[in-house]
Amino acid sequence: MFGYLAFLLGAAFVAKRKTYDKVDIDFDYNVAFKLDSLFQYLTFITFGTMIIMGGYKILYHYSSYNIDKWGNTGDLYTYIFIFFNLSSVLQLIKLKAKNVTNIKSFFIKSDNIFKINVLLIVPFFLLTGYRSELLSLILPLLLLYSLLINNIKGKNLFAMIIIGILLINIIKTARELSGGLLNISSIVYSFTEFNNISYLFSDLSSVNGALYFFVDYVNIHGITYGSNILLQIASFVPFLQSVIVEIFGFVPDLPSSLVFSETINISTSFSGLGTHIIGDLYYTFGLGGVIILMFALGWVVSLLYSIIYDKNSLNIYALIILCILFGNSIYFVRVEYFYIVRSIGFSLIIFWFFTLFFKMNKRVI
Repeated sequence: MFGYLAFLLGAAFVAKRKTYDKVDIDFDYNVAFKLDSLFQYLTFITFGTMIIMGGYKILYHYSSYNIDKWGNTGDLYTYIFIFFNLSSVLQLIKLKAKNVTNIKSFFIKSDNIFKINVLLIVPFFLLTGYRSELLSLILPLLLLYSLLINNIKGKNLFAMIIIGILLINIIKTARELSGGLLNISSIVYSFTEFNNISYLFSDLSSVNGALYFFVDYVNIHGITYGSNILLQIASFVPFLQSVIVEIFGFVPDLPSSLVFSETINISTSFSGLGTHIIGDLYYTFGLGGVIILMFALGWVVSLLYSIIYDKNSLNIYALIILCILFGNSIYFVRVEYFYIVRSIGFSLIIFWFFTLFFKMNKRVI
């Protein structure tokens, strides 16, 4: 409750700015369109490379439990999400520049390679059973559409929430049955679980358990004073983690997710228990850390919303960060507080680097 109230206080701390009916993009449109094409093709190429290297095996990860996560393709999947989300931001900006104002025009005027990426990648991650990854692709698209194309009405949003709850639970049940979501009978069977309304929200049980676990754990072992999060924060900059470990010999405390799953003797690879954002902060800094950092999170989210429409010009870097936060918002409660720092850092650095490249190339030409 302290953490929740601190988050709300932080969000309310940012003064509300004037809302404009028409918002201009504070970015060079010519560069944006070139970057859009670049990230679309990078998304397609990276996804294809992952599949060729064995990434298709993750389609059977949950149903067989004998396939290494991501099909032994390492961190390649990370760049799929980065390139896809960056291309989504730029594609919606491009469609806004074309005065697209409805869903029909959205589908018609979207670039063909963007459509191909959506039709290939979104269904693929749907069939894998990875719900948080699937939502990190879909939710930013919904946010961007609502912000830049046409505001999603309340009744449509409510319908999306209901459908989303049902879909998430269908995935949860079907992915662990024989054949996973590739087997239609598994999907049909998943509907039989809906006769108990509590099943629809059973994902919260492990989260609540984690919270009580960390209260007891800290009472016995004490807090880590940030040792467990230093490398996560350093992941914002590529290779900085390796520098800290190799040069300074830093040995971090275990992340809260591993402490939870290993202590209760559940397989760390397949448990899916994760952790709890409040429990993670309590494990790291105690109650003071919960209050201060949840206040900071609320303040950052509210500030991003505010500066996006500041002075009638949309800040594209703020929009990228907001899309990543929004894409992880549903399952954010089940991960460490600094879990998405790496994704945000890599996305901003990659976007900045290619933006600088195109601008310098434009000057030379």
